[in-house]
Amino acid sequence: MRIAHVAPSVTATGGLEYSVPRLCARLAARNHEVELLSQATKPIEGVTLDVFKVLSVFEPFKVSVALPLKLRRVAEHSDIVHAHGVWTMVSISAGLVLPGRNAKFVLSMRGGVIPWILRRRRAIKRCLWPLQKRGLARADLLHVASQEEYQWVRALGLRTPVAVVPNAVDIPGDVPVDRVERSTRTLLFLSRIHPQKGLDRLFSAWKSLQGAHRKWRLVVVGNGRRPYEGQMRALAAELGLERVEFKGPLYGEQKAQAYYDADLFVLPTNGENFGIVVAEALAHGCPCVVSNKAPWQGMVSRQAGWWIDHDVPALTRSLAEAMALPDETRSAMGRRGRAWVQRDFSWNPVVDKMEASYRWLIDGGPPPEWVMLD
Repeated sequence: MRIAHVAPSVTATGGLEYSVPRLCARLAARNHEVELLSQATKPIEGVTLDVFKVLSVFEPFKVSVALPLKLRRVAEHSDIVHAHGVWTMVSISAGLVLPGRNAKFVLSMRGGVIPWILRRRRAIKRCLWPLQKRGLARADLLHVASQEEYQWVRALGLRTPVAVVPNAVDIPGDVPVDRVERSTRTLLFLSRIHPQKGLDRLFSAWKSLQGAHRKWRLVVVGNGRRPYEGQMRALAAELGLERVEFKGPLYGEQKAQAYYDADLFVLPTNGENFGIVVAEALAHGCPCVVSNKAPWQGMVSRQAGWWIDHDVPALTRSLAEAMALPDETRSAMGRRGRAWVQRDFSWNPVVDKMEASYRWLIDGGPPPEWVMLD
């Protein structure tokens, strides 16, 4: 197949930036002709890159004069054009240009309809919605990463076919899953420092926990916009938090080492369509405490962590329970979590589903079981 992907910049950190280059590379490795149109990207083996410029004055909305022309071109010589993300002119331009042309049009929601996201900057979203909805309604297929995100799409009144295909993560090779015989235990928060991620609630819980769990430290990995990151550092000082370390962003082996060094991972998020950092932590053998605003209820049935109510008391109770467990118990949870992610969220099964979804759009016939028509 000839497949073109269209995305904003894929050089930063985040779910979209993590997933899109890897999906392109793995499709190319299966002998598909793959092209990536993006505002900014890095070389991807086997993938043809086409960079478009955006107008700096409208940078947050990714307004590009060149993009519609590029979309028309790829729509004529591609079988599939797959756009990623909503609420920017990347997906809006795709929705205006692609329907009715040669290529089938796929649009990944990438968390854009999380209820918490929809409540932010409502005035801007109301202005963009008529244009955004047109593209969503005229797409040949929408892609979501969880059943929860599928329900959010249907709640908007959209009847477009929806493929429920989770994101995938790289599975590390040898993982030291037995986290024992350490003098200090580590609770890890690794994500953007952003209001969405709930770091303020974690700090409130840590204030209650730090006195009773002296062997534990809280490590915060990530960065954010300077004003908000400054607020979080100021909040930690105001609350008198002890043993809290801000590490900044980590990448590659340093990021993997942060997961290895952690005894417990926490994400008290306000909302996720998937939560790649949770899958990464589990893949590195680290049990997790995650709010029920992320679609990780399987954590409980698979005994790999805690999926908890979205408030400070529940977070405090669950962290206290997790930190009080024997090291061997947490290590066993980490092993179960890693096996789960290896089975359900590694790249081969995920790319199999995406590839089959594309093939269904081109060839027709009965939809794959993960494509929802109702």
